[in-house]
Amino acid sequence: MNILMLNTGYGTYIPIHKIKAITGFDSVRIKKEVGRLKETSSAFLIDSTKHKPIKAVIILDDGTHVLCSMSQEALIRRLSNITGGSDE
Repeated sequence: MNILMLNTGYGTYIPIHKIKAITGFDSVRIKKEVGRLKETSSAFLIDSTKHKPIKAVIILDDGTHVLCSMSQEALIRRLSNITGGSDE
């Protein structure tokens, strides 16, 4: 069985079948949720930014939030290239 993986940058890969949502980091609700996860040192927060500004958040099916320094559009383009779909 081949598992398709999304490269989120800096050597972080996510299995695409676990992705529930990809969102920008401009939403107040997302910022509050990420802040809450950071405060509690939650295992449900993965920072793959290498101290770069957060541009997107990938939410996995188990509730894990993956912080990315790539834009939401770039991640969706990469995902579309992997799955052979259209990004429009």
